[in-house]
Amino acid sequence: MRSLLFSILITFIFLGCNDIEYVKNVEQNTTTDTVLKKTVTTNFIDDYVNGLAYRCSSGLVDVTKDDGNISCYEDDNVTIYIANTALKPIKISTTPITPYSFFDDINSSINLARLLQSLDTKENKDFITIDKTLESKLPKNIDFSSKTFDEDLNQTISLVPFDEAKSRLNSSLISFGIDVVDDNNSVDSNESNKSVNKNNHKPVINMVKSINIYENTKEVLTVEAVDDDNDTLLYSLAKDDASYFDINSSTGVLVFKTLPDYEKKNSYNIAVVVSDGYTSVTQDLKIDILNVLDRNILKDTTLYIDENKPVGSEVGYVEFSSLGDINISSISLSSNMSEKFTIDNTGLVKTAVVLDYENIKSYDLNVTLVSQDQSTNSANLKINVRDLPDQKPILVDTVLNVLENAKVGTVVGSLTIQDVGDSNITKIVLSGSDSFSA
Repeated sequence: MRSLLFSILITFIFLGCNDIEYVKNVEQNTTTDTVLKKTVTTNFIDDYVNGLAYRCSSGLVDVTKDDGNISCYEDDNVTIYIANTALKPIKISTTPITPYSFFDDINSSINLARLLQSLDTKENKDFITIDKTLESKLPKNIDFSSKTFDEDLNQTISLVPFDEAKSRLNSSLISFGIDVVDDNNSVDSNESNKSVNKNNHKPVINMVKSINIYENTKEVLTVEAVDDDNDTLLYSLAKDDASYFDINSSTGVLVFKTLPDYEKKNSYNIAVVVSDGYTSVTQDLKIDILNVLDRNILKDTTLYIDENKPVGSEVGYVEFSSLGDINISSISLSSNMSEKFTIDNTGLVKTAVVLDYENIKSYDLNVTLVSQDQSTNSANLKINVRDLPDQKPILVDTVLNVLENAKVGTVVGSLTIQDVGDSNITKIVLSGSDSFSA
């Protein structure tokens, strides 16, 4: 016998706060033989479930992670908690734990699956992550077998429909290689997922293996499948390109998440998965995108230019909503003022005259585009003339001579104007004498 110093980890689960509290190590001295305990790890699966609090009968306490792992000492019983509700203790083994592990009736098992799926944050499609905020709002001591289960829970959470949750659960278990339970059989309370519907018929997919879709088309097709047992079918997708699509899990309607663009990606390969809750069938689908000749579409445009710019000055470009695949034959301007501007096939507008703000402040024109396929498109063009500070005429001193006795109206001479300014001179007034006029 020898004296050993070791630490005992004392842990508690604080159910009222829906979380796990770890209490610091307490050191104790004792005299005993060293006993090594084997750790057993299993998974909780309705998809892997991340964030479930659990407690081993030996006192170990933890929370499941992304892989749904639960680790306890060999021969431990493990108790799983959802909010303030403790599920039936399960003897730890390497057999995965599922919602079917806790109840003697299927309805209760599916209700548990409904709750787990409804608590999912949906942050990751590969596993369920428990939304702790939602979980904290759940009522105490949930009765999964209660006839008022929906009424009790729907006050705090929107529950996934029964058939949908059942299909998702069973499809997930099938993907993990776990047998699922027949509606007509009860669950063995000691062996999870034991009873299998031996008479079940697989769903049959009636769908083409390839399809052509024009670009900018959202809906692809509706997956058609039949099941001889009239089981509820659940539709899902697989393969890398599945991320480009959405499929309605109940109706099988397959659509693009964003409109396909031939110039960016012109072919997709996905797999359609149909499950009846017991077995799943898969069929590959190739989707080829057909190119559509994009048309040139003009956009209403407003341009600005300073007054007094010389002829041929650039005003700016007409805008396009879409610059298509078809070559442009011509772009023209029309209106009663269109002769004051020119436009080329790139949409560049230039002045054909010198513009004067004081005369016309803005021009409203129409732009017409003709493509080589003879398609046309029109838009409005507004050109605003910007006012510049006016430059005044400049007179210089002038000396003129006239003979005496000259007749009225005799031309004496011309005044000297150094700069006429930027506007026409409309009037000149002489002051200091009534004998002359200008």
